[in-house]
Amino acid sequence: MIFEESLEGKTVRTGDIIATADGGEGSFSGAVFKLIGVMIPGRPDHIALYLGPDGICIEAGPKDVSLFRFLGGKWEAHRMERQRGIVDKLHGVGSLIPNAAPASFDEGAARETVRTFLLEQAGKPYNWDFLNPDQEEAFYCSQLAYAAYKRIGVNLNTPPPRNLHPLLPRPIVTPEEVWNSVPHI
Repeated sequence: MIFEESLEGKTVRTGDIIATADGGEGSFSGAVFKLIGVMIPGRPDHIALYLGPDGICIEAGPKDVSLFRFLGGKWEAHRMERQRGIVDKLHGVGSLIPNAAPASFDEGAARETVRTFLLEQAGKPYNWDFLNPDQEEAFYCSQLAYAAYKRIGVNLNTPPPRNLHPLLPRPIVTPEEVWNSVPHI
């Protein structure tokens, strides 16, 4: 089933990308997330995905691959901290529909495929092996989106807009790559 609702005035649909940045002020986890964000190239520095209904989302974060919920169409990071283990700011929302979707692209089937895959990953551990985005026993945030969209023929591991550190190998899928690979809502 495909769900739709408002998030900070933007319409999100099942499978859409939720990009966040930095940590919020006033909490230990917000300060930690802000520090981690400094080490991750670009903005945003975290990715979650909307599943629906009723604000249900999924992410790979400190509580492993887990579901969380925003309420009332608002991204209230401090209120969601207990569910997520992090505090961050909404950066934007990106559509599941590729920029250059072929005429044969079945949006409904794509959203269902992404949702089914994501729900099957809930409870898996966090992937600290950033150099292996194609393994699926564990996930980091942008790798989870990459793996889900791979199921519908959309590659989110595209060249970044700027060079990463020369010691970082190419296979890393960064939140910035994911964000720059989808149309923004």
